[in-house]
Amino acid sequence: MKAFLTAILVFVGLVNYAQVDTTKEFLPKTRLFELPYLDPNEALAYGSFAFWWDKQELVQKAYVPIGFGFYKPVMRWNKKRPVEFGIDAAAHFQFEWLISDSIVQRNLLNADYKFSFNLAWQLSERHFLRLRAYHVSSHLGDDYLIRNGVTSYVPNSNNYEQLDVLWARQGVVFRNYVGMGLVIRPETIRKRFSAILGSTFDLPFEYKPTRAWAGGIHLRILEENDFRPGVKLAMGMRLGEIKQQPFRFMIEYFSGNLPFSAFERNRITWMGIGLSFAP
Repeated sequence: MKAFLTAILVFVGLVNYAQVDTTKEFLPKTRLFELPYLDPNEALAYGSFAFWWDKQELVQKAYVPIGFGFYKPVMRWNKKRPVEFGIDAAAHFQFEWLISDSIVQRNLLNADYKFSFNLAWQLSERHFLRLRAYHVSSHLGDDYLIRNGVTSYVPNSNNYEQLDVLWARQGVVFRNYVGMGLVIRPETIRKRFSAILGSTFDLPFEYKPTRAWAGGIHLRILEENDFRPGVKLAMGMRLGEIKQQPFRFMIEYFSGNLPFSAFERNRITWMGIGLSFAP
């Protein structure tokens, strides 16, 4: 907790630095840094319906990750290189649907909660940088605990504070990004280093600019998972302008360690349909 508070003080210092010789905008209506929308751990609102494989065998159940997240810019300093301070929060839930004894079960497996402080810079017309400090806590669902007879403590490395940085370059069609993070909780069972990288695209329809083909690839690499990458691929459509929090309908494929829960060291593969937007 001390390390997390220290990170917040660093944020405050950077915000004070950003206030020099600039015009302030309180609660701006748009965001300076666009979220990497293929990252399942971002503060997005989304839902997916997928079938998953475990150990290369098809499991007769559906995997349904659902998230409720938002980002709110609090203050923007509109100088030559704009700077924005904002907060976000998200809750990520994972359900499974399966048929047992001719009864359809909808079980809550897990819930992750996340809260972040964000500081974003527009370095140039196409280059952006985000510094973020956040807390994550993960909790197994009652359905999972009852079905598996869990009656004692389960070691949970997905409960920590982290400081990370993410760079993005916005091209005409493609947005490329790369970042790294470090767990800053002093006493933690979690290994500390992580990295993400990816590329997404938005290709507007010639006759209707508010519609676009969208998709891309996202990779997440954790020391916690022995640096084995998790890969997400998606392809679909964007409905609406990028700066107006558009909807995206995607066909999704994921292979790697679970992005959520106390059992994120489990490796799975899923494929399904998803809907997301960034409120």
